[in-house]
Amino acid sequence: MVKAWDPDVKAPAPAGTELCRPVDEVDNLVVALRSQGAAANRAVADLCLALRSGGHPAADLAIEHGGVEAALALLSGGGGDKTATICHATEVLWYLTDDYDSCQFLINARGHDAVLSLARSDDAAGDASVARGAFRLLAQTLYCEARNAKMWTEADVGFVIQALGWALRADLLEKEGEMGGSLIGLVCDVAALWIQRCTGPSAEGARLLVGVVPLLLERMAARSDDVIFMQHGCRLLFALAKNCQHWPADMREPAMAAFTSLAKGGLAVTCMSDPEVMAYAGLAFKALAASPSLEAMD
Repeated sequence: MVKAWDPDVKAPAPAGTELCRPVDEVDNLVVALRSQGAAANRAVADLCLALRSGGHPAADLAIEHGGVEAALALLSGGGGDKTATICHATEVLWYLTDDYDSCQFLINARGHDAVLSLARSDDAAGDASVARGAFRLLAQTLYCEARNAKMWTEADVGFVIQALGWALRADLLEKEGEMGGSLIGLVCDVAALWIQRCTGPSAEGARLLVGVVPLLLERMAARSDDVIFMQHGCRLLFALAKNCQHWPADMREPAMAAFTSLAKGGLAVTCMSDPEVMAYAGLAFKALAASPSLEAMD
């Protein structure tokens, strides 16, 4: 029989490691997530530790007991340390959705509605840690949405444009260790995917992302050592050049010149060390060179 979870009792940590919760407490931790206030806040933090140390067995157990649905319910926050609770909830979801099959639990629970709502919220706009948690989760799970899903047609992509502009202006390109790339790299990843998948009114909105190209290239030149950012920055440039025909006449040539300069400098060094960056840089260069400006279209 599994002993009930006690939020005030911590498992002894192995020497030299962070404090962790035993895997056999995962089911009780998930139950505790559904409670209110401080108990849920402590439980979601402890569940993060259990998932970090427990791997797939812990994640499978949490999913089996409704961990995805319970963590999604915490994204709206409320009470206690709201920011910490939201960040822990997105981290739990990130651990629970690391492959196609597990992502279906989030998709079937309409989880992307909740995560997109979080990404648009004042919580994300006011705190980089909340924004990073939301976009890291989206960058992992959106690829598992069907290509004909309604979200690609109906969702308002204004939040992607706003988040990208905010992250670029704030220069939020700090490294984040083993948990993923910088915030701007994650936002570029989501933005590139959205441009590739969206249709109808959503596609028209996504084309407004062309307006951030000059600042994107400027930041790429300044942070060419951030491999994740360079990879997804090149993916975003490629997607914009290939799918968006609304380039202002005075932007295409300067963008091409800036990208050429970047390719001869820091980007070249990054490309040599990472084949994915090299591949997307080549695609972006060709697409930029071939993309018509509005002036040419007239």
